[in-house]
Amino acid sequence: MAKPLPILKAAIAATTFLTVASTIAPAQADIKVLDFETDASGNALSGGTQVDSQWADWGLSITGKNYRTGDNNAPLLLYDTTTSGADNDLRTGATWGTPNQGNALIIQEYNNGSYNLDTPDDEAKGGHVWFNFDQEVGFNKFSLLDIDDNFGTKSGTQVRVLGKDADNNTVLNINVDNLIKRFAAEYDDPDHSLSQGQSLTHAYKNGLGEYVDVTITQVGNKRDDNSMFKFELDETAVERIQFRYSGVSGAISGLEWDDFSEEPPQLPEPSVGLGLLMMGVAGARKFLKAQ
Repeated sequence: MAKPLPILKAAIAATTFLTVASTIAPAQADIKVLDFETDASGNALSGGTQVDSQWADWGLSITGKNYRTGDNNAPLLLYDTTTSGADNDLRTGATWGTPNQGNALIIQEYNNGSYNLDTPDDEAKGGHVWFNFDQEVGFNKFSLLDIDDNFGTKSGTQVRVLGKDADNNTVLNINVDNLIKRFAAEYDDPDHSLSQGQSLTHAYKNGLGEYVDVTITQVGNKRDDNSMFKFELDETAVERIQFRYSGVSGAISGLEWDDFSEEPPQLPEPSVGLGLLMMGVAGARKFLKAQ
């Protein structure tokens, strides 16, 4: 009769491989929150900082266009919403009816022949901001400050959020004005503080004919000037996001996404591995006895 040792060794090896493989940690979501307070390394950013490559280590670049000048590489600045500045409509905090937001991103205005980089202020003629990722991410949240002129006082769509995937398909097409108007119709009490914390959900059709649910929540107790709204959506794989302001101003106070990163597989602790090995040996012996 053949010796059982080779069979035993093979059984142990196979069992150990399967048990170890089954305990490798799964990939974990890596949620990124961009609140403009720090760069990718955690260094604090101050109001007036010009945005360029601060989040390159996150695989993110941010560029902007000013519609007044047509400049495709217009300066984007951080506006400190906690202190008085050129535009108090962007102030946040208890006095202004919103949680303190610190820095917010603006398209810097062009006035009197200059961008006035030492005086942050949002461009009244609008523009757009591109968030460009080096790979697709799962975009799911953003928040906006000072959404004014969006309650029917102007015709057309002034604020829109577009998302493009790696194949340049339009996978997000959020009409912010439409959502604001729907919210205002739902919560029409003239005392806007009564709708603080209230939400409304509506589905928007993207370029692929799919519908994406978007939920708007009034964060502050005001609308128009000093308003703040949060937007949550079905997680959507995008490689680029555009915030488009047509003929209006405003600020972006935050974004959130899942960057789809994977953590390295984690092997079990030595004691766990030894236990699995012994279980494999015992199982192999029972198998051989049965033979």
